[in-house]
Amino acid sequence: MDAETAGDAIKGLFGDEVRCPTIGYLLPAGFSNAVKVSELLPSVSSCQITDVEITVFAKVVTAFRSGSWDECRLPLAHLPADDRSRDFLLVQIVSQSYQPPSGWSGVIRMDSK
Repeated sequence: MDAETAGDAIKGLFGDEVRCPTIGYLLPAGFSNAVKVSELLPSVSSCQITDVEITVFAKVVTAFRSGSWDECRLPLAHLPADDRSRDFLLVQIVSQSYQPPSGWSGVIRMDSK
């Protein structure tokens, strides 16, 4: 979900019922501006993904955006296998042969819908 929706989800639910970690910045096909995209996760008591793992993932996203992809692979490998955001970033890294593309701006370009 985009940043506005993530903010609404956090404000609209009680206490720790929801967590919205950032996945990254994407440029969807047909868009002219990048969108900050977050994931909607239930509370810690209802989800296998811990707050510590969310913190690790946030550091990975920062390294990924800066182009330090070598710093991403090991922490991503230690996150839960059922973490789909982890899988998404791994696919991005592998699809580019482990190196940011030329002119990398930190934004993932989505060429199709």
